[in-house]
Amino acid sequence: LSLIFILVVVLNRLLINTLGTALERIEQNNRQLQALSNDLENRVIERTQVAELARQQAEAAQREAETARRLIETQMWFTTGQTELNTQMRGEQDVSVLAQKIIKQLCVYLDAPLGAIFLREGAHYMRVGSYAYPYTAEKQQFRAGEGLVGEVVVSQKTLLVAHVPPNYVSLATSIGSIQPQQLLLHPLIYENRVIGVVEMGCMSSWTARQTGFLNSVAENIAIAFHTAQTRGRIDELLMETQQQAEELQAQEEELRTTNEEWEIQAESLHRSVRE
Repeated sequence: LSLIFILVVVLNRLLINTLGTALERIEQNNRQLQALSNDLENRVIERTQVAELARQQAEAAQREAETARRLIETQMWFTTGQTELNTQMRGEQDVSVLAQKIIKQLCVYLDAPLGAIFLREGAHYMRVGSYAYPYTAEKQQFRAGEGLVGEVVVSQKTLLVAHVPPNYVSLATSIGSIQPQQLLLHPLIYENRVIGVVEMGCMSSWTARQTGFLNSVAENIAIAFHTAQTRGRIDELLMETQQQAEELQAQEEELRTTNEEWEIQAESLHRSVRE
């Protein structure tokens, strides 16, 4: 009986040792599996972060490329418009012809349905060129400080009128007339003096690109008008000088004829006295 008891005890111990060893192996396997799981999870997280970073970098590169494309497109648009305008201003032109070409080019390029140019003549700023501008407009000239044109002359700054005054100006169509939604008035400054004003109407809202373009060409327009006006004054002086020279030549011819007549009369008188 004691032998059986001892055998049972030994078997229990062996069983306990065997179970303990198995449990240790199971626990070790679990730890290994957990480590592998954690490593796999870390790799997944790392790869997910790398993929997210790559996606963000790709999106940033795409945004930069789109920004660069729009910038290049805008620069090309500015350059094309400036080149076309310079072509219209090239050569010796009368002020009125030059004004008509400039305002037409500006309105067509900036999608403005109507516009006008006012230039300084003495104390007034006279309308010298227009595009689809009603000839029945009440005001053809302005003084400094008078009306929107006069306000731009005084301030020497661009004026954007978001709400056009009633009956200020309208665009005639085949079925009636419509009023522009916004007006843009820009001064033409030469040597810190306003020599003119560009006024244009828009059926929607002026964009930053449109106003930026007008600002970029305003100086060249002012120079072109100053040159044309100076050339016109020189031509007037030349014509006046030529007219005066012709009058002086006529007077000299008349005086020469008179002198010849006097000489003939004197010679005749001298002969009479001698006889």
